[in-house]
Amino acid sequence: MERSNKNDMKHYCVEEKLKYVTELHDEIIDYLELVHEYDELDEDEYLMAYQEAEYKIRNGEID
Repeated sequence: MERSNKNDMKHYCVEEKLKYVTELHDEIIDYLELVHEYDELDEDEYLMAYQEAEYKIRNGEID
């Protein structure tokens, strides 16, 4: 019985982390679409812009 509760809790934690990461990714993409010519970024520019947006969002610089 106790093992089932631990597995349920682990499953819940993974779901919550996945939800957070998905929401963060969506916010980053929204920001990139507003600030950059999103479709015109090459791979390196995209990665740098993505990381910058992630940093700003995580630190509360972007709402």
